[in-house]
Parts: sequence; structure tokens; C-alpha cells
Amino acid sequence: MLPLISAIACGLANIAVGCSMKGAQNANCRTAWFGSVATGIACLLSMALLPFFSGPCDSGGVWLIGIALGCLFCTVIVLGVLANSMGPPSLAWSMANMGLLIPIGLAFLMGESLRWTDAVMLLVFGLMLSAFHRGIAKADDAINTRPWIYGLLLLAVFLSNGLLMFCFKLNQLLFPGANKASLLVAMYGSGFILFLLFSAIRRQPWRKIGSKTFISEIRWGVMLGTAISITQMLMQSAMSLPAVIVFPLVQGLSLIGGVGLMAYVYREKLNGFKTAGIILGLIVVILSVLR
Repeated sequence: MLPLISAIACGLANIAVGCSMKGAQNANCRTAWFGSVATGIACLLSMALLPFFSGPCDSGGVWLIGIALGCLFCTVIVLGVLANSMGPPSLAWSMANMGLLIPIGLAFLMGESLRWTDAVMLLVFGLMLSAFHRGIAKADDAINTRPWIYGLLLLAVFLSNGLLMFCFKLNQLLFPGANKASLLVAMYGSGFILFLLFSAIRRQPWRKIGSKTFISEIRWGVMLGTAISITQMLMQSAMSLPAVIVFPLVQGLSLIGGVGLMAYVYREKLNGFKTAGIILGLIVVILSVLR
């Protein structure tokens, strides 16, 4: 029961992640500095949680997976920004969420069983993504680069998000007794270093930014860092569930809540497709719980 509750709580808490990303985008925050603040805060919070979880903190395998997660997290953020700038955000959003097919498929290869109800749930989840995609897409959106380049970018978005999800499942399968916070310390610590290096390469020192941008990057970065540390801790608690349950459940709740909250906070209209997506998402949640 606890893993199921953790998955539901993770999906709900993940709404704050989407809101902070949306807020940073609206405030024109720079990806590298916004990401540096977020990963720095998340790393500090994860370090504070180390004493509250049992298990060893010095497992080399866990730290290797955590470093890989940090690299993937930075990649996901950068690719998402690039994809949104080169084409319709709804396409990148859809491909990122379809990445859950990777951990589900790999989990089956590692011994997890599939029921016929799982296939139905994945079909409903696909219909939900399609409905949200149609509801969010705008008629005047266009691709701002060569189609083959944009296609490769979307493929990279799909693969990076999928591998990010799979690494959490892999950690649970290989190191179930390790301290759960240690994985996040490695993940966000390495992510923090990578974002700082990226900023240095781009030559974006703190002294050259305006106070308004600085405050926005701090505010939304702190919100994102707090949200991701909470959601990823809950995600690890839910990893004992089959991958075909945990990822659609988390993503479904996150998408439903995100669309609803964006409609309320940013006055985005709910059209017929978005409403259909919400209904289909609720069906996914019900199927996940009943499973």
C-alpha cells in the first residue's frame, strides 16, 4: 500500500515541477543558472535527508547510477528548452511523456510480468497523450529548423526522458537496501556541477544579469529544487511497484493536475481535447489502482 500511496503523492507533487518550469519560461530565466539553483537546492535537501533513511550511503553502484541520472537530468532540461524553441511545445511534451515506454519495456525484459489490463492501461494512456497533444497544439506553431534535425531532437527527448525513468527502476532492482537519499545527492550534485560548467562555457557570469532576472532564477530555481527532491524521493519509494503501474500513474496524475493548474493560474482555456485528456487520465489512475 505504501508504494502505491507514494506513487500517487509523487504524481501530485510533480505538478509543482511543471509549474516552476512554466514560471521560469515565462520569466525568461536562463536554463543554466536556473538549473544550477534548482540542482543546488535539491542536493542540499537530499543531504539533509540522509540521516533519516536506513541503509549504506557509500555504495559505489548507487553513486554511479546517481551520476548518470545527473547527466540525464541536465540533458533533459537542455533538450526540452531546445525542442520548445524549435517547434511546437506540445510535440516535445508528448515525446517526453512517451519516454515511459522505455522503462516499461526494459522492466519486462528484466522479469516483470504483463497482464492484459496493463495493455489496456497503456492504450488509454496513449489516447490521453494524443488528446492533450491536440488540445495544447496551436495552429500557427511551426518548425523553426530542418525537419530531420527536429526529428532527431525529438528522438533525443524521448530517449533521455525514458532512460532517466529507467535508472530509478534499475537502482531499486540492483540496490534495494541502499540509502535512498544517497542516490539523489549523487544525482543533483553532479547535475549542479554540470550546469555550472555549462554556464562557464557559455560565459554567463552572475554579475552581467539584471536584478529582475536574478530574482526570478532564484525564486523558480528554489521552487524546482524543492519540488524535484520531494518527487524523486517519493518516486524511489514507489519503485517496488511494476514499471507498467508506477510510471503511467505518476505521469497521468502529473499531467492532469498540470493542465488543470495551468488553466487556473495562467488562464489557459480548457477545450474539448484537454477535457477528454483529463477524463482519460482519470481512467489511467483508476486502472493503476485497481491493478
